[in-house]
Amino acid sequence: MRFAIDDAFLPATLSARPMTDEEFSAFCAEHPDLRFEMTAEGELIVMPPTHSDTSACNSDVGGQLSVWAKKDGRGYCCDSSGGYVFPNGARRSPDASWTLKSRAKQLGPRKRKSF
Repeated sequence: MRFAIDDAFLPATLSARPMTDEEFSAFCAEHPDLRFEMTAEGELIVMPPTHSDTSACNSDVGGQLSVWAKKDGRGYCCDSSGGYVFPNGARRSPDASWTLKSRAKQLGPRKRKSF
């Protein structure tokens, strides 16, 4: 199902039935021009692009986190494109994130290729 949302109405929240990781990934792939997150209750949040000031700030935060992560060596730093499933079922893409290497390895290669 294709749809369009004017930027003036973003972020927008849409009601949806609960989705598995595979279904959510497929849904996102069907709408490559939009960025989605999902609440623990199953509501889809259509995320707007960031403005210049916010983007610059996010880049700075991610850069600092990346430098720290390389010095620390215990984990991976990811940008805002990385999606995570939280214990409550929410699927979010934080502006920057860090994950212990040991924790990432527990997921296995297949799971690391999904949310």
